[in-house]
Amino acid sequence: MGPEVAPVRFNVVLTLALVCGVRAWVPFPSTDVPGYHHLPKSDVPFAALRSVCMAPSNCSLVAVAAACTADSDCRAFNTNGSLKQRADCGWGTVHCVYPQGQPYPPAETTDLYIKQGAPPPDEWMEAVVDGSVLYAQPEPNICEMPEIGNGYVASVISFASTHVAGLYYGGCGGTHKARLPSPIGGISIVNADATSVQAGLDTVQGIYRRRYHLDSGAVIEQRILAHRTRPHVLVTDFTLVVDPTHDLAAPIVVQLATLYDLQGVSAGIAQPGDEISSEARSPEACPNPGGRMVKRPDGTSYPYYFTCVTHDSDCGECDIDHACFCNLTTHCCQPQTPPPPSPPSHMNGNGCAGSFKASDLTWVDSAAAGPGDPNLLAHTGTIASPNDDGVAPTVAIVVDRVPPNVTFSSTSRSVQFIAVVIASVGMPQGFNVTLAAVAEHIAVTAVATSQLVDEHTAAWTLLTDNRIEVGGRRSSYRAWQLQTHFWSSYYYLMSTIREDWSLGGFSPGGLASQNYEGAVFMDQELYMAQALLLFHPELTLSAAQYRLDSAPAAARIAKTFGYEGLMFAWTSAAAGNPFGCCSGKGGNEDCIEQHITPDVAFFLQQVFRATGDLTWLKEKAWPVVQGIAEWVASRVVPGKTSGTYHLRGVMPIDEWCDQSSGCANPGVDDDPQMNGVSVAALLWAVEAATLVGETAPIAWAQIAAGLVIPYNASLGGGVHTMPVGANGVSVINPPRSTSCPEDVNYLSYPFGPSLNISAELTRRDMVYWSDGTKTCLENAGMTAPIHAVSWLKVVPPNITGAEFSLNRSLLAVSYGPFNMRNEVDVHTTTVGGHFNNTHFLTGDGGYIQILLNGYGGLMLAHQSGMQLNRPVIPEGATSLQVRGMSYLNSTLDFWTDGVVMQWNASGPVKLCLFSPPAGQGASLCLTSVVANVTVQTFFDGFEPNDTHGRLGPCSAACP
Repeated sequence: MGPEVAPVRFNVVLTLALVCGVRAWVPFPSTDVPGYHHLPKSDVPFAALRSVCMAPSNCSLVAVAAACTADSDCRAFNTNGSLKQRADCGWGTVHCVYPQGQPYPPAETTDLYIKQGAPPPDEWMEAVVDGSVLYAQPEPNICEMPEIGNGYVASVISFASTHVAGLYYGGCGGTHKARLPSPIGGISIVNADATSVQAGLDTVQGIYRRRYHLDSGAVIEQRILAHRTRPHVLVTDFTLVVDPTHDLAAPIVVQLATLYDLQGVSAGIAQPGDEISSEARSPEACPNPGGRMVKRPDGTSYPYYFTCVTHDSDCGECDIDHACFCNLTTHCCQPQTPPPPSPPSHMNGNGCAGSFKASDLTWVDSAAAGPGDPNLLAHTGTIASPNDDGVAPTVAIVVDRVPPNVTFSSTSRSVQFIAVVIASVGMPQGFNVTLAAVAEHIAVTAVATSQLVDEHTAAWTLLTDNRIEVGGRRSSYRAWQLQTHFWSSYYYLMSTIREDWSLGGFSPGGLASQNYEGAVFMDQELYMAQALLLFHPELTLSAAQYRLDSAPAAARIAKTFGYEGLMFAWTSAAAGNPFGCCSGKGGNEDCIEQHITPDVAFFLQQVFRATGDLTWLKEKAWPVVQGIAEWVASRVVPGKTSGTYHLRGVMPIDEWCDQSSGCANPGVDDDPQMNGVSVAALLWAVEAATLVGETAPIAWAQIAAGLVIPYNASLGGGVHTMPVGANGVSVINPPRSTSCPEDVNYLSYPFGPSLNISAELTRRDMVYWSDGTKTCLENAGMTAPIHAVSWLKVVPPNITGAEFSLNRSLLAVSYGPFNMRNEVDVHTTTVGGHFNNTHFLTGDGGYIQILLNGYGGLMLAHQSGMQLNRPVIPEGATSLQVRGMSYLNSTLDFWTDGVVMQWNASGPVKLCLFSPPAGQGASLCLTSVVANVTVQTFFDGFEPNDTHGRLGPCSAACP
């Protein structure tokens, strides 16, 4: 299958060298600028925003290096341009950020200077080289820290809050993902002599690691994980990995700190707190606990904890109204009158100061919980504001007490802390979360540390066996960068979803953060779940189940609006309950951005295309597919021309549309994305009805054939067009001349195969709408994936356009050593919001789709098979390999270097390759033996005609 060459220490990226007998990390060739690695004339594209600075062209290297060294945000600089011409060669108040409109071209030959740091530990080096461990030294500020999660519970490293999937605060009009105090997120060593901290996110094993280097020479490794097979369990442990005395003749004492500062409450005494508003807070309101400072390699220091303040204040609050704490050695949490509230006291970062007060909860004592343990703490609370059903869920957290000091000796080389978090959502009525959490903690504690971690890593490794591998990653920085971004995106998506828990779905901010308030948008259907569909259909089915379980709420919403069938909320919480538009009246996105409903139908179609599970379709998905078709049929209005239909008064997917058009209120007519996906939903409903033995109403097919999708034959040879408001004003009326995102381009991808949008029409739409004057420059997180895949779909593929879009997805919205993503490009004049929404999983899903569906050319289309477009190798890479795809219950592997395609398959359904035109040509049966297919032979005989190949069930028996 053309696997990556066996590990060899190469001379370009991430090599190890011995300099004067001292091991040094030399990821790039040596340099003439002290403190920097130099990558001359490389394949690196224009560098990442907020990561690489561009040096003013009239400044000396020495002056530029000095400016970069003095700037903690500057991790590298190149010599290919300028941001600001300044006499002192400094960066100015805005630094390391491309100006608005700066292009993101394909790879440039550039001299890149990267700031040196300490090398990764030897034990990590192989995975760092291969791209699966993302390494940082020192750790970045808290806004760029990664998360740990298992699809049930998740937290950002060093944040003081944690979240449970499906657990929300409040009901419609005042809901958000409930914030809980994180029992392990902030546990760390705070020794004054722990002056060097190395960190690594292991995306294959699902573990965040720290290496603390003490002045004595001792090295202690911390591991933090959310257990994959035990969904309620969070674990952190510390192990002495380097003993300077070699025999622990002298015990080593380390000091620990935790953000879970409520553990100090004595038995039977509830902790009073303060009502915390949701207003954004200044950094001064979130102090650095203990004033801990960490040294950089250059001798400067920075506070260990930083503040990340967003529009919804991550300077913490808790949504637990009633809480109690005890150590299980005595009876506790009896009703009592709390003392007067103390002055506000906020913790750092995403801290949890809560509104804790005495409760009248009954509690479990040591007799019921088992042997009394003064180091075991329990906390039970009720969400302060009930949900739409009038229910206020309860939560239990049982955690080991973190002592102020830990001693490592010859008989104790490690220490482990376990937390169990269980919420009542999704549990049977009367379920006792406290008893369950205590029992599970006791059971987990009885498991050996090595076994507990081995269980977790085995599960994560199994998940990551199905993956994309970028060839050349051991010799090309560009290829290595592409690979690391795959691993980080893959990891963040799988940290948010699990196959046995469907209450939460996919929120754009993921499970670990409060970004987007935990709401589920159409991003789940078109970006995140799609990215995992061919790798892990079991995880995607969990996301689909979230929508199936939301059908009762969708029926209520449709009735409120006066429509038939099912109408899904634009932003939804548990069970599909809406975030806003509670009365069914009003404008703006909560009420009239209604494309979410047919988007759900399209997603269910994609799930069936990938799995072929007719039982699932008939028993679970069909009622929802049917309900959505009924909604579309009741929503359209007949046109003046016989046989035509319109959808009026909707908000386009371009939420930043020109407001003078009335696009947000009362909406626009015949938005191309809305109408296009509605046609796809109706056609899918007709097909699904036949598959499950039902008869579809004739009107569904008639409406699909007559629903107007705006098109202008006189523009660009014939292109789809954006809508205008009821007042005749365009949604992209000057001076704002761009559409963001461009509704038109969704017709090409992902809806193109379902709507039979040709490669030629895709080319015309892309050329017209992505010509640099109408292209959305503010939203690479969402638009770049659509653009890249569409450019690669045209015949022949537009590689320049695809690389431009890939670089925007790769560079314009990601930053930090752990590849955190944002929704919008970080420009000096950014249009729109979400600047601090650092965990944007929509972009992660989009990036994976660029590699898989764009460069790989694999695109789910019709039940007769998967559409195959010509594969293209990204610049800087030598090949692409897709391992362990699951298609129609068979396992499929694919490798290509752009010249040859290699395929093999195994499973109950025999799969064949069908050559062009339109996948109707000769077939090749795939077996467990690798089949080699020449790309030129397979595609070129039919290009430049509009054509593609097909992968699907064999029409005849295979030999």
